Amino acid sequence: MRQPIGTRRCPTFTPLAHVLASLQKKQREGCDDELRLGWSPHQDDGRGQADPALAGDNLKNLPLMASEDLATNIAATRAFVHGCFSKQPTADDFETMLSFNMMVPPKVRAGLSGRPLDATEIMSKLKLPVLVTHGAEDRNAKLGAAKYTTSVIPGARLSIYEGTGHAPFYEDVTRFNTELAAFVREANKTN
Repeated sequence: MRQPIGTRRCPTFTPLAHVLASLQKKQREGCDDELRLGWSPHQDDGRGQADPALAGDNLKNLPLMASEDLATNIAATRAFVHGCFSKQPTADDFETMLSFNMMVPPKVRAGLSGRPLDATEIMSKLKLPVLVTHGAEDRNAKLGAAKYTTSVIPGARLSIYEGTGHAPFYEDVTRFNTELAAFVREANKTN
């Protein structure tokens, strides 16, 4: 039985710390000074709208998550958080996730959900190992977004989690931690 997020020791953070340390080391060793990782399914399609080929149906909740009306905001955020998972979290974990999502002010959410973001040029210049992890049932970003990201970053590897939504690190903790730790070990050997 899982313990609530706030009380269990989450092994995900240890490998992630190694990844971040590795990235910082790569940056110090001459990686592009303006290195910014990230890509979003909200990528502008040229008409100021999210690309429907990459954005999932759960993003329909974002506009109402930016509402100043608390009841509307909570309802939309609850729907959004549920939509992030194929394997739903425990009630305790869900409450914790809902709580930290509610801490984001509506104006910040409005700014995030409407921003155009095309990191293709930056991603294509990366000179470090990248593992793209994606849940096959992700309702926020379609699998095409992960495939696109992998195709743009030189040498990137794609790992698809069948039966998993937007949170492979939560829905398949053992596989995620094992895979990430192996990736970091391999990256440290070759770089």
